[in-house]
Amino acid sequence: MKIKNIFIMIAAVVSVFALTGAAFAVNTVGINVTSEPIRADAVCDKAGGFTLTFDKSTTLVHGDQITLDLTYGVTLCRDIDIALAANTGATLSATVDTTQGWLNTQTNTSAPVYIVEDLDADAASTGGGVYFHIYGTDGSPRITIDVIGGGSETATLTVGADAGDKLIMTFLGQRTNDDFAVDGIYTDTTTANTFNVAATVADNTICIDVSDPVFTQTVVNENFDSKGDKFTFVPSNPQVAHLGPSLNYQLTACAKDIDVGNIILGTKSSTQAGVTEDCVAFDFESGAGYCANTHGTNNMLLIESLSGAFESVNYQIQLEILVNGTTGYHGVAWTNQDVGADGFNDSTAACGAGAAVAVGAQANYTYYRYNTSGQLVAVTPATVEAAHANQCDIAPVAPATTPNAQATVLLTEASDLDLAVTNDILWVDMPALNYDLDDVDEGDVVSVVATLIKAPCGVLFEGEIEVGTFGCYVSPPAYNLIFPYFTEMDADADVFWDGIAIVNMTSADGTATLSIFEQDGDRGTVTVSVEAYSMYVDLLSNMTIAQTFGTGTLGDSRVYIRVVTTFINPDGFAMLSNSATGESLGYLPRQ
Repeated sequence: MKIKNIFIMIAAVVSVFALTGAAFAVNTVGINVTSEPIRADAVCDKAGGFTLTFDKSTTLVHGDQITLDLTYGVTLCRDIDIALAANTGATLSATVDTTQGWLNTQTNTSAPVYIVEDLDADAASTGGGVYFHIYGTDGSPRITIDVIGGGSETATLTVGADAGDKLIMTFLGQRTNDDFAVDGIYTDTTTANTFNVAATVADNTICIDVSDPVFTQTVVNENFDSKGDKFTFVPSNPQVAHLGPSLNYQLTACAKDIDVGNIILGTKSSTQAGVTEDCVAFDFESGAGYCANTHGTNNMLLIESLSGAFESVNYQIQLEILVNGTTGYHGVAWTNQDVGADGFNDSTAACGAGAAVAVGAQANYTYYRYNTSGQLVAVTPATVEAAHANQCDIAPVAPATTPNAQATVLLTEASDLDLAVTNDILWVDMPALNYDLDDVDEGDVVSVVATLIKAPCGVLFEGEIEVGTFGCYVSPPAYNLIFPYFTEMDADADVFWDGIAIVNMTSADGTATLSIFEQDGDRGTVTVSVEAYSMYVDLLSNMTIAQTFGTGTLGDSRVYIRVVTTFINPDGFAMLSNSATGESLGYLPRQ
């Protein structure tokens, strides 16, 4: 008897749950989300998009709203403001283009459409149907989806009532208008709720910030809710991202490079007419446009991943020109050459490579210049011609109307950068650079800040590399000394101490600049004072030397030193000794 009663109770409970399920079936929304791996503490990285499956007989009406709240401590790091729009007045009970994944609702190929995978032919709409506006603000944890009437505030869209009927829609899935034969995704303009700018991949992506210390989880979820609790979401709190390890990168040099060279400063005429002036583009990798014997042909921008091989994702490269460490246009601009990139397993292979593969189509690069307010504005198409021969004037032009030759920032399109799954070295082949004789001077130093971006959101690395100094410096031989050998500068590195003497035999005080070249590729410089009729004497280990090149420790390798003085006919002496054994070596420098 008791057993019978238990079965009756179980049956009653099951029937309650069955009825409850039936009651919620109409407005049940299934959620499918891809969880993306993101870097720990990343200030901006990509989360997964999501698909909503609206069950049979569900009616979407103007005013419906769905919200998604990220895990506490996680926020958006990029604005979202796009609309998936329907052609006003068109019926939504149309066929699905299964090849493209879009529900084509328009009679006009330029009208917007939905992203839909399946919609039963029995579905019905009123008032022109509805469309969706998806938006979120940088720094906010919330994404909102508004349902808006396509023709009026009474517009509706009802999913068919048959057992298999459903409406499947993909949101923030990185699709663009270019992915399809018809238009469909639009970003907002400065006019509120006016969507008429084609969306890029970045527009249609969830980019999140997980760097806030209050975020202590290993996964990021989205909590779904709806206005008036109209919809039941299954699951209601799906995972959109999970933390991976932090990724570390650094600039790596070709160990046997000579100094970053001097850039040939063209001859300026009195008229600036162009035809009598000689300004040629200079190229960091090839050495074109550099003074003779000052620049190695294997100078390259190498980015090394210290966390193993690069991820198999799309990247973007941003390159910005600095002159004397200052952003903006100061007489140097990018040419319209391609950016090259290639992946290698080690720096030796990269340094011996002949050419890099072009990053996407140069026509798809974005060029920028700074306006008078200090803001970056895009300029299209590219910059001045790459050859730039006999033309020393990079004239400014209005960026909104004509090509702007003064672009100092360029951003490539998204690409795999020709990286193989084993590559942990990325060679970036920068375009040649042009300059204007009116705006540069001898001694100006040009550098480039390279930023590696995990497309479409997430700065992985930013590093600055010097690419040259204007002016070919001709040094009289008597002003130079070469000390070809010291053991190591660091007093604790070996058993020898290393000392140097520099002699000024003139009647004027002067200085001596010591350039340090270590066998392991590290470099440094220091300038010391040498009084008239006097000498500078010190141990190398006592000198405060600024490291100018390399990522190793300055002072731990065999070294030679070049000395350039401001006084004529310098002389000197080198001394190396082991105090414990009495072993010693001394020699005169070479001029």
